[in-house]
Amino acid sequence: TDVRPGGADAPSADLDRTADAEIEQAKRYGRAAKADRTIAEYARDWRAFERYCRACGLSALPADPPTVARYAATLAGVRAIATIRRRMVAISQAHQERGFEPPTAHKVVREVLAGIARTHGSAQQEEERAYLRSVARGVAHDRRGNPQG
Repeated sequence: TDVRPGGADAPSADLDRTADAEIEQAKRYGRAAKADRTIAEYARDWRAFERYCRACGLSALPADPPTVARYAATLAGVRAIATIRRRMVAISQAHQERGFEPPTAHKVVREVLAGIARTHGSAQQEEERAYLRSVARGVAHDRRGNPQG
């Protein structure tokens, strides 16, 4: 093997520099995948789950599916379904980032979330229903069902 400067190993060094640059570019794209606000919300959501687990004497990391299902149930009717789902994403990502299987993928958690969504729906769905009711009555209303004019 030719190891002199400019010898056979020189292209390998160029490839290493190119690979390093490509890796850094990929990392930048990965960091850009989520807005700063989203990252901050996930961090707050994770801390809220950690507080809940501490208060109940449960493990947050790794959390078992019944713990996550129980946590989701405590949020039902208090938080919007979108907030509950975002908290589940935060829990899932915290587990994945640390090499654990996300408990949120378990059937028991999925079923509890489906039940919460079916029972409580979402404010957006309620606004849509109110709007459709106002249209059916022939009254001019905004999208939230409030009378206009």
